[in-house]
Amino acid sequence: MSRKELIKQVGNERIRILFNAAEERMEMGDSALAKSYIKRLMKISTHYKIKLSKEMKNKICKKCNTLLIPGKTCSVRIVSVHKYVSYECNNCKGQTHIFY
Repeated sequence: MSRKELIKQVGNERIRILFNAAEERMEMGDSALAKSYIKRLMKISTHYKIKLSKEMKNKICKKCNTLLIPGKTCSVRIVSVHKYVSYECNNCKGQTHIFY
């Protein structure tokens, strides 16, 4: 295994650990710590050029790096005309559209 592959593997593992920790903290109600985990996760992914999975991308607000949990940190609307689900962040009012 080359050095680059090893770095990406460790980076992916670290990103997964931080994402799971952020989800757990949001369930506990500690949103500030969860937000710091998400910021650190984003820093790792940009530094080592690691792409986030679709699941992770769809659950993170692009403007304020908040973990989007329907009913807690975001509101959800289904736009049937254009066939997408709209997640609106309660903190910054940023919107994420996920087509179905």
